[in-house]
Amino acid sequence: MSRVQQLATAARSPVAKFHELRLKYWNADLDVVCCFEGADDIEFYLPHVRQQLGLRQERVGFVNCSGKGIVLNLWRQCLGIKWNLARIGFFVDRDLDDFISGNPTGRQLYVTDEYSIESNAVGDGFFNSVWQEVFRLSFDDARYLPWINAFREGREGLASILFPIFYIAVAVKRAGGGVDFDKLDMSDFYSVDSSGKVCGVIPRPSVDYSKVFLSRVSLSELRKARADLISAGDFRLWLRGKAALAFAILFLSRMKVVLGARGVPNRCKVRVHFNDDFAVSCLCARTQRPSTLSTFLDAWASLISADGLQPVG
Repeated sequence: MSRVQQLATAARSPVAKFHELRLKYWNADLDVVCCFEGADDIEFYLPHVRQQLGLRQERVGFVNCSGKGIVLNLWRQCLGIKWNLARIGFFVDRDLDDFISGNPTGRQLYVTDEYSIESNAVGDGFFNSVWQEVFRLSFDDARYLPWINAFREGREGLASILFPIFYIAVAVKRAGGGVDFDKLDMSDFYSVDSSGKVCGVIPRPSVDYSKVFLSRVSLSELRKARADLISAGDFRLWLRGKAALAFAILFLSRMKVVLGARGVPNRCKVRVHFNDDFAVSCLCARTQRPSTLSTFLDAWASLISADGLQPVG
């Protein structure tokens, strides 16, 4: 590892992130500091924090922790010292942890309702925002119902196709093994046709699953994990948010081609490119704030009223 790589790794360490948080906590120019897992969370949460807490943009700081583990590490450290928690908020994804060891709960910690913030990309609200504001079509357009129904059926089909990946992942994690989803392109497992229908396909034979699932598990462990995911009900509790986002991007790209084809009546011209950046920005700007996030921020506002914003400790 080069010196530059060593310095970059050190800057992302728990010790470095706690030092960054400490500096911002004692910074008199900031009212609050938010600790996030990554860059997408910053874009999603900060406008809600500023709006509901009634704070000026320059008075809100953040720490990009580069992972859930470091956010939780900072949260636990802050609970153990006599800091004013009204100055700090912590935000993490639910992930698969509910099916493994559980997610922690406590003061100033917000955990998403679903797998992650990207899980909202398969909700009706996201589709409706794109339909009206990006495609600039009304809800009384004759094409609306067929397309939103295709979107709903598509997300259910997606969950059905990818279901085995996630119950295997839960079983492996319960057995103490690791799972590296980044080694797996989940879009290899399905396709979306011109009508929006999702179809399962045989993935590339080059996929090395031993690099995805880093432990062997028994058949009984797989059956238990499968049953637990089924009993959870809503697939958005276990389907990885990035997989949901990738499906939404592919679906909207297909819809753009069909509705914008030459010779189609009331042709719809969409000039944006559907990609990860667009979808996250759309989620941030156009989807409704989760009710649990509003409740969390209301409690934070009450804590500020009670304890003030002066750093202590």
